[in-house]
Amino acid sequence: MMSTVDSRLPTLVHELSNMLTVIRGAAELAKRKLEPDHPAHGDVDEVLSAADGAVELTRELLVLTAQR
Repeated sequence: MMSTVDSRLPTLVHELSNMLTVIRGAAELAKRKLEPDHPAHGDVDEVLSAADGAVELTRELLVLTAQR
């Protein structure tokens, strides 16, 4: 079981990275389309911040999988 997880981990991390790219891109686009005083700017900033954190975790996972 663990060897199955080990062998799939790089693929799963890569797929997660792809999803985060889409999430971040959509949030950036939404932010650009909002009027400067729109109240949703704070919400979009939170999404971007969370996505940035998840991207960093994904990078760390990629490093760990490369070391295995």
